Amino acid sequence: MNWLQRILILLVAVPAVCYLGDSAAVSVRGNPTSKVTIKQYLAIPQKGNRLQYVPAESVTEECIESLFPHGGDRPCWYVTTHTRRQIDM
Repeated sequence: MNWLQRILILLVAVPAVCYLGDSAAVSVRGNPTSKVTIKQYLAIPQKGNRLQYVPAESVTEECIESLFPHGGDRPCWYVTTHTRRQIDM
């Protein structure tokens, strides 16, 4: 096996092992979730290609304590760093 094939195998195997380990850790911990409040803003187009931002109602999003998304929930490390959401009108 040449070095290029070994690199390709590693590029596939390492993320797969990480995801499987993360999935096993989530199942052992009993699907650990948290809730994060997301501030939403309406982006309303104005004249001259400008946007007016109007605060909208905040929402609570459930996230999972893991490295990767599981079961449709985003990881908490991602959700806590993206606490503002723009809603385009």
